[in-house]
Amino acid sequence: MDSRIVAAGIALALFAGPSFGQSCPSQNEVLRSSEFDQVHDLALAYPTARGEFESTVEFVARQDGAAATLLRPFWIQLSLDLEHVRYDADRQAYQVHSYALDNRNLNYGYIFGSAGLNIPTSRDSIDLVLPSEVGAVGSYEGKNMYGATREITRVSSTTRAIFERQARRNEELFSQPATEQAFTIAVPVAQAPQLRDRLRAAVLVQPLPPFHAESSGQTRVTMTGGRDETVAYKILVADIRCIAITDENNVVLQSRATN
Repeated sequence: MDSRIVAAGIALALFAGPSFGQSCPSQNEVLRSSEFDQVHDLALAYPTARGEFESTVEFVARQDGAAATLLRPFWIQLSLDLEHVRYDADRQAYQVHSYALDNRNLNYGYIFGSAGLNIPTSRDSIDLVLPSEVGAVGSYEGKNMYGATREITRVSSTTRAIFERQARRNEELFSQPATEQAFTIAVPVAQAPQLRDRLRAAVLVQPLPPFHAESSGQTRVTMTGGRDETVAYKILVADIRCIAITDENNVVLQSRATN
């Protein structure tokens, strides 16, 4: 198992974002958003170890310089699970369930622990887990203790997430229970079919120390499953401030502040 924690001080000219005081955007505002990996990669240069010939004062100054670059908000692109998006023809509105944004739990205790981080975690978190990228990288012949063999597919996957903090009792990303609709977006019936596949989302975050954690591990291999999976986790630690539903051109249809 390998793990590391890092976070960054690379120039942000390509990723200009909102100012500290910006609230949720208004309808029809156009967002300038980045992909998760663009913000995540900015974290990779944050120094976590003092150099042999570097004083503590110099090391702390280097950390402060990198942290100052990251301590600002970013809009990060999200995908929507359209299975949890429904059009109500009577109300002439799209209803976006909170599960369309995030419908997974991660074991942050394991991820942060393996990265050497002491961050409080619990079963429930204020977070957003992005869809995993999964790809087959090969196969081999597996054999169990009874001599039975079968082909085992070797799979590599990457899971990305934005973690804010552990949740309080019965707390959700939004103030309402997860069973209710997170967004209700008025759309005339005539325009609704064309808009459905164009729906997107974005989240406004401000990275916070320790900014980033990375961990990887291998799942258990079973003959019944026929799958040998290595999972990599990329976690951005950040304050999750606002989520916006947009079209494919980043035009805001509706936005909402989080807890």
